[in-house]
Amino acid sequence: MSTAAEDPVKKRRLSLTISQLSTVAGAELYSLCQAITHDGALSDTEISELSRWIDDNRHLEIPAIEHLVDTIGKVLADGHIDDSERKHLLKAIQRVLPPLERDGAEQRRLSREDQELRGKANLIRSFKGQEVHNRPLLKLDFMVAGVQYEGRNLIVEEQVDVDMPVFFSREVDNEYSKHAIAIVLENNAMIGYLPEEYAPRVAQLLDGGCKYTARVKKVLEGRNVSIPVVLAEVFSRSATKGDIALQRRSTSPTRASEVSPLKKSRQRSARTKESSKPQHVAGRGRVFFSKPIVIGIFLLSLWFLLSQLWK
Repeated sequence: MSTAAEDPVKKRRLSLTISQLSTVAGAELYSLCQAITHDGALSDTEISELSRWIDDNRHLEIPAIEHLVDTIGKVLADGHIDDSERKHLLKAIQRVLPPLERDGAEQRRLSREDQELRGKANLIRSFKGQEVHNRPLLKLDFMVAGVQYEGRNLIVEEQVDVDMPVFFSREVDNEYSKHAIAIVLENNAMIGYLPEEYAPRVAQLLDGGCKYTARVKKVLEGRNVSIPVVLAEVFSRSATKGDIALQRRSTSPTRASEVSPLKKSRQRSARTKESSKPQHVAGRGRVFFSKPIVIGIFLLSLWFLLSQLWK
C-alpha cells in the first residue's frame, strides 16, 4: 500500500516522455542514450560525451537528466570506473529510454556480458592449456659423452662457457647407435653426444617433433679433458617455447677433424708445449716427467759417473 511517506523519487518516471522527446534537449538525450546502448557496452569515450552533455543541460527540469547527474557523479567520484560502476551507469542510461526500447537495450547488454564472460573463460582455458603444454615432459642433467675423442676437448676449451645454449642434432644414420644425438654449439661445432642411457627416450620425443631447451650448467675441469655438464628440458610439440631438434642447421655437425689446417697446427703446438711441462698427480705431491726428460737425466748422470771414474 502506498503512503505519503514513500520516497517521491521512486514515483517519478525516469524514462523520457513523448512531450520531453518533442523538445530539443529531450531529442538530443534520447539520441545520445540510443547510440550508447546500441552495442550493449559503455566506453570511456561515451561516458565523456554523456558527461559533457549533462553538464551543459543539468539546469533543465527533466527527471532523466537529474537521474543521470546523480549517477554520473557517484560513478566518477573517485576518478576511476571499474566494471561494476560501468555496468551500473549503463543500466541508468537504459532507464532513460522509452519502455519499448528499454527491453531491447537490456538484451543487448546481457548478450554483450555473456560474450565477455565466454571470452574470459576461453582465455583462461587457453592460458591453462599453454601452461600444461609448457611443462617439461623430461628433465635431463648429464655430462656430455665422447668429449675426449676426435679433438672435441679442444672445441670445449676454446668455445664452451657456462650458461651458453647447446643444441641437439639427431644422427639417424649413426653406425653405432640409431638413437645417437650429437651435442653441438650454435656454430654447429660438435662437442660430444647425449649419454646412451638417455638417448632412446629423448630420440623418440625429438623424432616426434617435441621441442627442447638446453644450456651448459658447468664445465668439469679434468686432467686431460674438460667435460661440459648440460641441463635440458624436453617439451611437447605444442609448447610455445623451445627448439626443434636440429634440421634447420647442417645435418652433419662440424667435428674437430674438420678444423682448418692452420688451426690444427696451432693445436698441435699447444699440445707439444703442454706435454713438456711436469705433470702432477693430484693428492700425492709427486712429480712425473715426460720420457725424453727422464732419458736426458739418465744420460747426464751416466756421463757424470764415467767422468768421475776416469779421474
